[in-house]
Amino acid sequence: MDRNIDQFVPQKGMDVYGSDNEKVGEVDAVERDYFVVRKGFFFPEDHYIPVDAVSSYDDSAIYLNYTKDQVLDQQWSAPPAEGMTLAGTEADYRDADLNQVDTTTRAGQAGSYDDLDLEERTTTDHTEGSIPVHEEELVARRREVDRGDVQINKRVVAEEQSIDVPVTEEQVEVTRRAVDREVAPGEHAFEEETIEIPVHGEEVDVEKRTRVTEEIDVDKTARQHTERVSDTVRREEVDIEGDELRRDDLDSDKNR
Repeated sequence: MDRNIDQFVPQKGMDVYGSDNEKVGEVDAVERDYFVVRKGFFFPEDHYIPVDAVSSYDDSAIYLNYTKDQVLDQQWSAPPAEGMTLAGTEADYRDADLNQVDTTTRAGQAGSYDDLDLEERTTTDHTEGSIPVHEEELVARRREVDRGDVQINKRVVAEEQSIDVPVTEEQVEVTRRAVDREVAPGEHAFEEETIEIPVHGEEVDVEKRTRVTEEIDVDKTARQHTERVSDTVRREEVDIEGDELRRDDLDSDKNR
């Protein structure tokens, strides 16, 4: 899909690619006419890439007119000075000095600074204001994650079991005794007969019954421990450069 490059507005987090499709980095901040790719694996320092260096873009990526190596060769390691065109030459970026606030003097001849006396330069260049100095710090945030499941499985195991059961069996014992007596009145003699004596015993029938032999209680306990986390943080350091004479004059101006 064709997109109007004049309507392009960089968004933080977009990937940046060179014309050779090599990844340059990721947009970290967006200003009016340029966006910032922070230093990292590809860049030893922050790069302030002008919007007019963009050739095309889509929803998540920006494509430049320069290859990745050409981007490294550009003088884009500092934000462009206020009022300067971002479409200027490499020398425009190289000569831009945010500490020089006198645009009239910067536009003069090469020898203009040499012709100014110290008092005039002090009056022209000296401004008062505050410069924010930034530093990063680590902030730890905790989030709940899924550590998996603990499974408790019951399985059925069959085994052979034996028990001893006492049983009772009746047995018939026949004992003969020798006697010598007369037949009693009413006693039948010389008759055939069969006498049946019932005999009893016991057999074992096996049945099974289910019993509860154990209970398992499942509890979850939260235990706290300390984890050490580390990352690289950045901070800004301020170096003040200049001749001692000029700093002494500035200090004397403040004390007047």
